[in-house]
Amino acid sequence: MQTQSGVFRPHNILRALVLLTLLVFSACANPFFPSAYDIGDRGKGGGIIFYDKGRFTDGWRYLEAAPFDVEVDGMTGFPWASSDYVSQYIYGTETAIGAGKKNTAIIFAEDSYGLVAAYMCIYYSSGGKTDWFLPSRDELNELYKQRGIIGGLSGGYWSSSQYNEDDAWNQDFDNGLQYNTGKPGNLLVRPIRSF
Repeated sequence: MQTQSGVFRPHNILRALVLLTLLVFSACANPFFPSAYDIGDRGKGGGIIFYDKGRFTDGWRYLEAAPFDVEVDGMTGFPWASSDYVSQYIYGTETAIGAGKKNTAIIFAEDSYGLVAAYMCIYYSSGGKTDWFLPSRDELNELYKQRGIIGGLSGGYWSSSQYNEDDAWNQDFDNGLQYNTGKPGNLLVRPIRSF
């Protein structure tokens, strides 16, 4: 076998194989090829991974749930909106998987007063991470599907998806049903994050 220069050089093949091996093994540190996780693994924020969309797109692949519900001075239930926004429509929230982070930012930009669900997620921190958010309706349903792996989930939880000016979507983790409930109602909050 000859190369263009007319001489076969096996060290060129060896060099190429070493380079290829380095590229494959360095993929774990590459943001375009993040390390693989399984559902139930511990996430980067100390929570439990409950959703894998199968590939890294739009800056994330996995969703992890915070290890605990939000609690402030023994209080575990929070309204979806402050008193000024209980009958105000906040435009732009969606229900799909992948919408929770944006929804939370939209809600917080409009209604950042007091101890309400989105506010509690914006200021939540765990595992050194501060990018937690209130799950969308469909993200909350995925969380419900994996409740046995995560543990500690019982009762009604808010989503970041608005239903109308008076109500927002939530899910009962005891029966799995999703409801639209008045925004002043006190429900549980379990932050999630994407990575």
